[in-house]
Formats: sequence, structure tokens, C-alpha cells
Amino acid sequence: MSNTLNLLIIDDNRLIIGPLTKYLVDRYGSKIVISAFNNPESCLLKIDRNSHVLILDYFSGPEDKVKNGLNMYHTIKSQSPLTKVTVFSSTGDITHATDEI
Repeated sequence: MSNTLNLLIIDDNRLIIGPLTKYLVDRYGSKIVISAFNNPESCLLKIDRNSHVLILDYFSGPEDKVKNGLNMYHTIKSQSPLTKVTVFSSTGDITHATDEI
């Protein structure tokens, strides 16, 4: 059994993915393997039973092109039920963020 945490991040904003990835690698080093995706569809090709944690932006792209976070959450859990999923929003508009939640 490996002590490495396999973490996936889905966010269409590189200003979020870059610093978050750097922080996690600096903090946890070789104990974490991070795969970052700018859209949910590419992540779904990679996620499997070895995917431990997924950080999911509620909206990961234009609404007409990708699923929202709630739909994506259910898709991920049906594909990989043991994967822990955290949903967040990087929107700066508190009203919009509240509506998303």
C-alpha cells in the first residue's frame, strides 16, 4: 500500500490551479501526486479507484460546455465512489457564490 495521496484538481482558472498546486507540493512534497485539469471531461478520463481526493470548482468552464459542480460531483462519485470530493468556488461575487452553494 502506498502512502502517496493522489489528488486531482478541476478548475478552469490557472490563477487558482498554479498557486494551489505549488502550495500543496511545497507543503507535502513526495507524499502527494497532483493532476490538474482545466475541464471536467479530461479529468473523467483519468479518475479511477486510485484517485483519493478531488478538488472541484463548482463552475469549471462556460456553463453551456461543461457540467456544473453538482452534476459533476454525482458523475465522479458514480465512476469512483471512494474518491473524496471537495467542491469550491473561486468566484469573487459573494452573491453568485452563495447561489452556487
